[in-house]
Amino acid sequence: QPELQALAWDPRVPHDQRAEWEARAHAESFPAFVFREETADGKFIPAHKREEYFPVFYLEALEKNSAAFGFDVASEPSRRAALERARDTGLPTATAPIRLAQETGSQKGFVVFEPLYQGPTETVDQRRTSLQGFATAVFRIGDLVEIPLHSSGGNRTAVSILDEAGGEIQPMSENITED
Repeated sequence: QPELQALAWDPRVPHDQRAEWEARAHAESFPAFVFREETADGKFIPAHKREEYFPVFYLEALEKNSAAFGFDVASEPSRRAALERARDTGLPTATAPIRLAQETGSQKGFVVFEPLYQGPTETVDQRRTSLQGFATAVFRIGDLVEIPLHSSGGNRTAVSILDEAGGEIQPMSENITED
């Protein structure tokens, strides 16, 4: 599935369990693991103290996505908004187009968060209490669009993507093909 950048588990970790989770990662052969967040200039720093965290804890494929390992997805507003919508509705929810934590170029991506619960989930309050974390799927938009363009059978194709939530059109002009 070349359009899929990563699959991950982002557990819900209360602040009083942060040290325990970081120690768990150290014991699993990741001695430098810490919960992290990204600064405005794109640098990763240890996550500031918060009531709870949602770090990228299990990650497949780790090698090509290692920059995202330990990233507290709730530390960034667009991701946090998607987490909260997914948590409250119980439905998979995607972010608006974002710069992925592991992105080294300029391509945007998006993350789909699937909430996982333990306990009753009939009401919003129950879902908020029962939330254990999120299974996530990470996509790079250009990679997702490129596959169908390459199989367009030699036709000239131009693609634009409309982000209905944000009202933005993302031109994909680098993906125009002419065979």
